Amino acid sequence: MTAQADSLSHTLAQHRQLARLAQRLDDALGLHHGLSWSDLLLLDALHDAGGRLSTAQAAAATSRSPAGLLRQVLPMEKIGLVQRDRAGCGAQQLVLAAGGPAGCARHARRHVNSWLTTQRRPADATGAKRAPGSRGSASSGLGDRAHRASAQRCIAQSVLRAT
Repeated sequence: MTAQADSLSHTLAQHRQLARLAQRLDDALGLHHGLSWSDLLLLDALHDAGGRLSTAQAAAATSRSPAGLLRQVLPMEKIGLVQRDRAGCGAQQLVLAAGGPAGCARHARRHVNSWLTTQRRPADATGAKRAPGSRGSASSGLGDRAHRASAQRCIAQSVLRAT
């Protein structure tokens, strides 16, 4: 095999691994927070920018086209996580909605951090590897009832504020 073919194979394998991880994160976040991984990335970018970004900056931060960003933002706007606003110069901006979304994003971020910590543990104390396709132990934080209830309250409060 040539060096170029080997490099391509390695890059494709990394892409597939990243796609699997993103899908698992989507599943975990969707189940407990009603968000996707890309929603969390957008909320995190908005939070890091002080709660306000132009649509061009938000699209660049999430690696989306402006049209793709709009499709992502509309449901988030409907449940009160973000708002679209016009800046003084007329440029469209995204703003974290007042009253709670930052707390929901922090809650989701802690959940993802906990989930990633359990997923990255390649072996248990005996050195035995996890079975292929297993998603960790029951103590991974995904099945915790109190955590799920807290996340659902956070989402419900955002929805109630939006109505």
